Amino acid sequence: MFNFLIKRINKAYQLLERKENLRQVTIYIFIGGIAATLDLFLLFVLVTLLGFYYLLAATISFVLLGVFSYYCQKRFTFRHKGGRDEIRFIIFLIIALTSLGWTIVLLHLLVDVLKFWYLEAAVIVKFIVLVWNFLMSKFVIFRQTGLDRSQ
Repeated sequence: MFNFLIKRINKAYQLLERKENLRQVTIYIFIGGIAATLDLFLLFVLVTLLGFYYLLAATISFVLLGVFSYYCQKRFTFRHKGGRDEIRFIIFLIIALTSLGWTIVLLHLLVDVLKFWYLEAAVIVKFIVLVWNFLMSKFVIFRQTGLDRSQ
């Protein structure tokens, strides 16, 4: 039984290594899932246990987990080894501010207007912002450019 499981995992890994786009999406979802779980946990702690206003807590959590996600996505998802990391990080920050804007606006809409529970709203917003962040990471932040060849 254990041998069968190891063979299946190895086969899945080999498939992902041959299909780069599938590998990127799979790893992005895995790392994003870890970051989202930590983000929601931190949001819960800040709001429920420490009494922070939910939009302030969402901002703090977003910023802390955003930096973690950037480095994990750079290293594992997109395996980016190109140069000019400082420029890429600045681009990441600009896109992250856009994502934070989406997050705050959607959370406010869901919680204050539509009366969702803040954690329920946060989960919904995470799925919406996940798509935006993946597309921006793949096609803007970590795309191969002349910046990579200049080193």
